[in-house]
Amino acid sequence: GARSFIESVESIAWAVTLALEKRQKLRLAARARRRGIVVVTDRYPQWDVAGYNDGPLLTGFNTSRWGALRRLSRWERHFYDPARNPKPDLVIKLIGSAHLLHSRRQEMCLDAIIRKQNGILETTFAPPTRVIHIDATRSIEEVRIDAMKIVGALLLAKADRQIS
Repeated sequence: GARSFIESVESIAWAVTLALEKRQKLRLAARARRRGIVVVTDRYPQWDVAGYNDGPLLTGFNTSRWGALRRLSRWERHFYDPARNPKPDLVIKLIGSAHLLHSRRQEMCLDAIIRKQNGILETTFAPPTRVIHIDATRSIEEVRIDAMKIVGALLLAKADRQIS
């Protein structure tokens, strides 16, 4: 009824806003990268998993009987296309026991956490992107130290290449 229509309009508006925001952030990141600035983000668009984990949200409209919704879905999807976006040098995936992660994020149901973890594992990045998994069941301090070591090693390697 009217409520589902309003919820659909709100979902579409949210998805369009996110796509435009991602496009703007990726443009800024690409510009900074071209100037030699190291860009670090905590989220990155992907299109392996639709509907969550920074993936496109409107793929359900791909088969809509309404042409405008099909076009809107295609429009959104192109912002997530890896061929259109700069490839990250490094992706760190925080992976952990769903039960422990649920104890840390009780506002999420266990099934949603399992689905998100599986989505993170399924998401792929083409070379030359390096993908590293970190055990997120350890303390935040241990996870932070591991992540900083990995990022530090990447920065040193980049600096060495620029000097050579």
